[in-house]
Amino acid sequence: MSVHQQIKRVTTHVLQEMKGQGRKIAMLTAYDYSIARILDNTGIDVV
Repeated sequence: MSVHQQIKRVTTHVLQEMKGQGRKIAMLTAYDYSIARILDNTGIDVV
């Protein structure tokens, strides 16, 4: 049995809080749907 950890979605409000706290924000660009799905499941802050 595998256990999947729920990834918390990052909203614009969360991004504003992160910036206010001086936390670093990870962002990547995906040029197609298949890569975007892979990156979305990794927990990166913004794709």
